[in-house]
Amino acid sequence: MQNSYVINNIKRCNRNFLFVNILITLIILLIFKGLMIDIYNIAFGPFEVDKKVFISNKITETKNKGLWAQQMYYNGKEKLTRYNISNKYYFKLINKNVFHTGVEETYTTDISYKINVNPLKPLKGKISEYLMTSVDNKYLIIRVKNYNTSIEYYKGCVVSANNIPGILEKSDLDIEKDNVLPFIFDTTKGVESAATIWIVIAIICLIFNLYLYFRILSRKIDYKKHPIYKHLSFYGNNDDIMTKIDSEVPIEMINQKVINTESWILWKKPFSIGICQSSKLNDK
Repeated sequence: MQNSYVINNIKRCNRNFLFVNILITLIILLIFKGLMIDIYNIAFGPFEVDKKVFISNKITETKNKGLWAQQMYYNGKEKLTRYNISNKYYFKLINKNVFHTGVEETYTTDISYKINVNPLKPLKGKISEYLMTSVDNKYLIIRVKNYNTSIEYYKGCVVSANNIPGILEKSDLDIEKDNVLPFIFDTTKGVESAATIWIVIAIICLIFNLYLYFRILSRKIDYKKHPIYKHLSFYGNNDDIMTKIDSEVPIEMINQKVINTESWILWKKPFSIGICQSSKLNDK
């Protein structure tokens, strides 16, 4: 069986399949590498943080190290910068000395959109509310979906904000812009759900990748599990057909891409072989 045309091609296809699967594994590992910060934050976060760290020089701008476009924080069409401290970006802020600014972010639905696309969407609604907390002699703005005084802590990310002057202008508070930190603590973007989706996708891909390795191994151990061997049953008994093919293919022709024998036309594919019985062609 060592010089069998069918067995040789089964081995060849197994090698090709293994090579492609290794490439898939490398891609998945690269994805996981990009998601490590997210996995770390979702698994161990939110991290409790002292508010005073926001006025220290330890806070640095995070660069994109993820899969999405890419771990950037969006507010509508506006792209915002997210900040981290030693790869920690998902924070827990204890609800102490937090007060409402009196500012809400609202939306108005276009009437044509409501009629033609989503009749259930209200014409007007609230997107978020802005709170504030003191940090020494500075103030930090907190963005929440709904203000609730019973909340023990807020969890979210620290992001850049271009609308701080507008928030202060609408607010009833007499606070100067220079006394407000140039970023906000945003709790409205759902860090867990956004990052978890990509983590779950990566895990599913890894499980499927491992399953493919198992299939390759099982076909290597028993060639009769390979689709090439199973396809021979279309022409009769698998072992008999394999013997007939091998008897007509000379050893020196085994590695040729296309082989035309008295009874068979055989050609190689990346992960299989094409088999056509000459007599069937003649019948047509």
